[in-house]
Amino acid sequence: MTERAKKSLEASKEVFKLASEHYLGAHEAKKQDKPVTWMTGYDPVELLYAMDVAVVYPENYSALCAVTQLAPKFIEKCERLGYSSNLCSYARNTIGTTFEEGAPLGGLAPPDFLVVARKFCKTHIKWWQVLSRRFNCPLFVIDSPYVTGGVEDYHIDHYVSQLEDLIDFLEEQTGRKLDYDKLAEVVKLSDRASELWDEVMAMRRNVPCPVGASDILSCMFAIVTLPGTKTAVEFYERLRDEVKERVKNKIGVVPEEKHRLLWDNIVLWYNVGLSNYFQKFGAVFVLEPYTMVWSGRLDPSNPLESLARKYLFAFIGLKNRGDAMVELCKLYKVDGAVMHSNRSCKFLSLLEYELKDLLMEKLGIPSLIIEGDHCDGRAYSDAQIKMRIQAFMEMLG
Repeated sequence: MTERAKKSLEASKEVFKLASEHYLGAHEAKKQDKPVTWMTGYDPVELLYAMDVAVVYPENYSALCAVTQLAPKFIEKCERLGYSSNLCSYARNTIGTTFEEGAPLGGLAPPDFLVVARKFCKTHIKWWQVLSRRFNCPLFVIDSPYVTGGVEDYHIDHYVSQLEDLIDFLEEQTGRKLDYDKLAEVVKLSDRASELWDEVMAMRRNVPCPVGASDILSCMFAIVTLPGTKTAVEFYERLRDEVKERVKNKIGVVPEEKHRLLWDNIVLWYNVGLSNYFQKFGAVFVLEPYTMVWSGRLDPSNPLESLARKYLFAFIGLKNRGDAMVELCKLYKVDGAVMHSNRSCKFLSLLEYELKDLLMEKLGIPSLIIEGDHCDGRAYSDAQIKMRIQAFMEMLG
């Protein structure tokens, strides 16, 4: 039986209201003939908000379905339609919700057009092509360079050219021109939200750690779905102030902090409360690289180039991921790691065993590898996982 996630922060208790307003707001936009689009995570949503387009994220929505324990019925519906169970469970859940009744918050508002980036996730393109056929609507594909080393000028130039093509597409779909002053305003708000999110993350370096995984996983909603909005900035100002107060008063996640842990890969959304189980051993998750990648500093005076730099994902390959993880573990005083070998995200899971060996070799940090799936919990065994966690924590202790 999975545990309910325990939240310590008042700000994190606002998130379901934010999510409800966001997804229900897209339905309201549809009624008012405002264009709606579906995007993948880590795509230049700021351009869409500057064009006054309502944007929803099937991946984030699938996580919501998993948190509310509704994902299995949509996943099973998708599989009954003939889609392979080896597909990403986010994709299966999303497709299922378009055919099965009972999706939370009325499901996702039907798109007028779709936007997707061709990058490290190879499922995205085919997934969005399926959705394009399902809704009989146009699809724009951003050709994002696959960056395995540092981001070079030619990567930036190519991505900017793609953004310019996207602007042309959006102007054609909406029937209006992009207001570059409004884009600068949206970019400024997005930059501020990222600055606040980074500030909250930096405060987790304190001992005791003031905020753990359950709160952070809830609070990342705004940085993923609402960058470029006043809503995100105001929410993160409240979160920052609350965490800062906890640091000032030395309030930690656990009464006596014994171990500081890293979680790598996407979490088990159907059992976010699993992080609470570690607290029984005086352990707290102080770091999840997955929750850190969504922020990106932007320059309102040069919006397209700065958007290109933000969305050119370079956390690829053993050297990039390994070097970054080693430095983060030093910075956050990590003494144990939990790696999620995620059936649905093979890109992020491919190097988990190499990263496990690297952390032990470089820093002497032991790791536990958990096999699971981020959205499909049908094969998940809570009792078996907790037995392995208990053995790991005893060894760590």
